[in-house]
Amino acid sequence: MTTRHRDRHAYVSVRPSTPPQVPHHLESQRHQYALVQRAMDLGWPAPRVHVLDADLGPAGPESQRPGFQELVTAVSLGRGGLMVAYAASRLARKNPDWDTLLDLATVVGPLSADTEGVYAPCQYKDRLFLGLRGLLSEAAWPGLRLRREAGRQRQMAWGTYRQTLPPGLVRVDAGPGIKDPDRQLQHTLELVFARCATLGSGPKVMRSWRDDGSFLPRRQLVGMQAGQVRWCKPTPAALGEIRQNPASAGACVYGRRALAPPQRPGKRRRVQRPMEDWQAVPQEAYPASLSWAHLLANQARLADHASSFARRARGGPRQGQALLAG
Repeated sequence: MTTRHRDRHAYVSVRPSTPPQVPHHLESQRHQYALVQRAMDLGWPAPRVHVLDADLGPAGPESQRPGFQELVTAVSLGRGGLMVAYAASRLARKNPDWDTLLDLATVVGPLSADTEGVYAPCQYKDRLFLGLRGLLSEAAWPGLRLRREAGRQRQMAWGTYRQTLPPGLVRVDAGPGIKDPDRQLQHTLELVFARCATLGSGPKVMRSWRDDGSFLPRRQLVGMQAGQVRWCKPTPAALGEIRQNPASAGACVYGRRALAPPQRPGKRRRVQRPMEDWQAVPQEAYPASLSWAHLLANQARLADHASSFARRARGGPRQGQALLAG
């Protein structure tokens, strides 16, 4: 560590493991913000210590993270003399991004520090050590996901899994879900189910709801209005979640969605899994707004209305001059 390093700036990277940890895991953030003092103890004055906390909220690859991009820019332009992070995974989670940062640090010459030591990427032994830490950091994520998945399945078996409840159900403290005491909300949901049974298709219900100028309830889960009911304009996704969610029929279901194979590199999306592939379906877990048989009938009707020749679905009636359209 030389005067040349201290004449440059020190950058402290602060980021959580997942976006939901931002409002809840505050102790981890305090511990990472305390790394500013670590940089000052190493000889950097406070005006030249910069905190990169722009990546606290958004999730995505490193190429879309403004904090990581700011760090790479500072290192490549020779402004960085020290990179401070709690662990290698707080700087980059993927080996290509981590190796790119190390390659730039090897050429330009900034140091890397954590709570245990200070490393010089331009030296072979330190670079080898940092490369292994990045490799182990990425390899740890699949194991963590497997353990988390196993823990959720055990919670489902014990009946203690706390899933996100649809409109109409609310969880009081740590107890099971109960019907929302808001009478206006319950009346609106009853009207949604009644129109679904009468009209038979999601687009018809959507048009009917839109023509009436009505709104749909949604209980805010996070943010300043957490726990409050918001009335929003109807959308097909919101109507589908109300009429197709098994929790509305009193069932606590796990495994409704899965990650689809990526169509493009780095792009993965969640898709609805068939009902026979659901991993757990404990019924009578919540107060039901409709029967389980009614929910199955809704699922079958939606599948029949879909235009899919591969599944031999009849499809919904369309406009045209044919006698039996669809």
